[in-house]
Order: sequence, then structure tokens, then C-alpha cells
Amino acid sequence: MAQSFTDNLAVALQRVADEHEAYQKVHGPDAPWPDSDWPRWYAERLTASLDDERAELEGILETAFRHAASAHGVHEEFVLNGVHDVEWPAWYAEQMTGTLGANASRLEPGIKAYLAQ
Repeated sequence: MAQSFTDNLAVALQRVADEHEAYQKVHGPDAPWPDSDWPRWYAERLTASLDDERAELEGILETAFRHAASAHGVHEEFVLNGVHDVEWPAWYAEQMTGTLGANASRLEPGIKAYLAQ
């Protein structure tokens, strides 16, 4: 059965988060990059295989990350009563798919290529 864009994005988010954590272990949690701008860091990795439209789609994905992060902060604070959301990749993927709209299909080849690595 084919995975939906949302499902693939959730898996990709967990993988890129694991890469982010590994980066921090090597460079320290206070390293200025990527933590100071994690949405851009994540977007760069998830669009790395895209060619002509990469810059545009990276920006669109980064914006979707920022919107999801803002909404997720509210979700954790008010719905989960300050408890860390261990299911955050699925939550973000659902939110981001809605935000991305038609751009999801444009980003899908990059997400699939990232997952194929």
C-alpha cells in the first residue's frame, strides 16, 4: 500500500529530527547552527534532491515548519498541559500537509528521495 504524503512526511520528520539530535551531540546543544534556525535546517535536508524549484520549495517548507511550530507550542501548552508531545512528527505532518496544500505534491519527490537515502 502506498504511503500518503502526510505519512511520508511524518517519517521524514522523525529522521531529520534524529539527524538534528546527532548533530547536537557532536557540536553541542548550544551550537548556533542548526538550532538557531532549525526550520531552515530541516527544510534544506528535505529538499536537497530537488533541482530547479529547490530554493522556492525550501522556503515554502520552512514557512510551513514555522507555522506548525507556533501551533504546536500552543497544542503542547494547552491541550497536553505542558507535556512534551512524543507523537510530534505525526502532528506536524498533519498540520503541514494542510498548510502546504498544492505544494505538497511539488515537495513529495524531495521527501521520497530523502527517505530513500
